[in-house]
Amino acid sequence: RTDRVRNMSLAGNLQELLAKSDTIVGILKAQKQILDQRYKTSETSLSQVIERRKTTMANLEAVQKRIEELNPMLLDIENKIAASTTQKERTELEGERSKMATEYNEKQAKEQELLAESQTLERYTSMFQTFVDSLNNQIAAQSTLINKLTIDTEQRIVLYKALEDSLKTAAQQDVAHKINTLGSQVDNTAEETMAGIGAASQKHIGDLLEMHEKNMVASADIQRRKKLADDAFARRFDEVMKKHNAANYVQQ
Repeated sequence: RTDRVRNMSLAGNLQELLAKSDTIVGILKAQKQILDQRYKTSETSLSQVIERRKTTMANLEAVQKRIEELNPMLLDIENKIAASTTQKERTELEGERSKMATEYNEKQAKEQELLAESQTLERYTSMFQTFVDSLNNQIAAQSTLINKLTIDTEQRIVLYKALEDSLKTAAQQDVAHKINTLGSQVDNTAEETMAGIGAASQKHIGDLLEMHEKNMVASADIQRRKKLADDAFARRFDEVMKKHNAANYVQQ
């Protein structure tokens, strides 16, 4: 009777464990789908920001090139005005200078606008890259955990079935022994079972702790690369700000 109760308890525990494993695996898979979607969205946004900044940089270079062209042209027309001998000629030259000066001022304003846009896009490029890297690591960790739990569940079914059959066999053999030896054999079987369960628990805890260490190492590496990117951006920003404060937008 004791063996039957124990076998029923073991089967019930197995079913409960399998049900809980299925539940947590389902939750992990659902969350992984969300992470996959967020990863695709962030990766798309990163690509869009990079392409937009390329366009902005191309426009900025074109504006700067035009400013460089206008500088000598303005100087030349100033010299022509100074050398003009008639009022008519001077008036025409001053009209040309006015148009050219207006274009020059507009290009300078556009240069500042494009520079600010490029800086903003550069910042978001760094942010999206960090998000993409983080999501990729989360997805990898999620997949690893799902796979581990799936394997654990499959192996537990085999192990518990084997243990259940062994307990039934032991119960049948115990019937042939004396009552005074039955208790000892049952105790030994229980002790072995508990020891096996305890060892398995320690192994799983060890695996999870090792996984945590790997995750922390990966996280530290991400933070290190992010700091390098932030430092590089800070240096570039400082150089741009110095030029901006000195109004040094055109290379002489």
